[in-house]
Amino acid sequence: MCLVRVLAQNNIEPQVSVKITDTISAVTISAKEGQQIKILTDGKKILVNKIKFSKVHNGDSTYTVYPEDLEEVKGKDKLKILPLEPSNLIFVNEKPYRGEITLLISSQGFTVINSLPLEDYLKGVLPLEIDPQAELEALKAQAIVSRTYALANLYRRHNKNGVNFCATTHCQVYGGAEVETPTCNQAVEETQGIVITYKDKLAEEVTYHSTCGGCTENNEDVFTSTPIPYLRSVNCYEATDGKKWYYCGNSKVFQWVVKWQKEELDTAIENYLKSKNKWNDKEKFILKNINILERGISGRVKKLLITETSGKEFVFYGQEIRDVLNFNTEKKIGQKLWSCLFYLTKKEMGGKEYYLAFGWGWGHGVGLCQMGAIGMAKIGYNFEQIICHYFLGVKLRKEW
Repeated sequence: MCLVRVLAQNNIEPQVSVKITDTISAVTISAKEGQQIKILTDGKKILVNKIKFSKVHNGDSTYTVYPEDLEEVKGKDKLKILPLEPSNLIFVNEKPYRGEITLLISSQGFTVINSLPLEDYLKGVLPLEIDPQAELEALKAQAIVSRTYALANLYRRHNKNGVNFCATTHCQVYGGAEVETPTCNQAVEETQGIVITYKDKLAEEVTYHSTCGGCTENNEDVFTSTPIPYLRSVNCYEATDGKKWYYCGNSKVFQWVVKWQKEELDTAIENYLKSKNKWNDKEKFILKNINILERGISGRVKKLLITETSGKEFVFYGQEIRDVLNFNTEKKIGQKLWSCLFYLTKKEMGGKEYYLAFGWGWGHGVGLCQMGAIGMAKIGYNFEQIICHYFLGVKLRKEW
């Protein structure tokens, strides 16, 4: 059983910064109708309801501002914008955000950075990383995993760019206040400051995925990294009277079949190899064979051999297997290989050669199975039990 240990009260919730736009040619920053935002520049505070910026020249930092009489903000390369009241929202191109906004201005355009407390950041993450209508205990588990992930990666991902995170899957998907839901906010608030630890230290390698398909995988067999004690393969089911009840069995991608013509696979592999400078642009890749050389403990493909008709061989490991076999499929279920937990077969249909992948789950399969967490919550498990099922030997600790 995991235990939540309360630390000293002087532990302070960190602020995080999130790049919410790349360089764009125009941006409008505003307050709710009847409210104002505060622009800080050269020691002055300018109060407005709305301000618009747009580029007028390429190759330099010239831009226009509306209202036009705001001379104090013209010619700047950086502006800080705050809500008049801490609880107010700031709108960026009509999308609401908590916290503060920093506008960076360069010859390429405008970059918008949102700075806010970590707990408020999580409120804009949770609904985009898990089904926001899921059971509360599953949402709480996700909140704790996302909080731990954020703390562990605070200075890993984009520190050289002057921010903590981007708003995409490269970090965690973040949508600001616009995506918040009451239940997800409740999950964040009721687990405030709680993180996952291993041997009294922050668990820095926590990870999650949609659907494991019945069994998670050891981290080293997916990411080809050093084995991590709490990222071990675990079953995602209960066995009663010789029958298995899968926690993630209700997932739409618990089981799937993907079919593609050999020519489609030729093109997919060729494109991937070219992107890695492993194939000559002038040659057409023609697949001769695919051989699964090794599987992990869960059955996921760990090592794959692809042979071209010229005799050239290419070996792929772990997650890269999904990348190289990423392809367009006729199936409505999706546009890519859902996971590495699959079996391959060849078939002749209508005079054409097809490859079929019979598989289970969605995602890399390491750490928290989100659909499994939802399934566990449905039958009465709480967030502590869910986390301790998927992350072996961990404890929970309250940091603030």
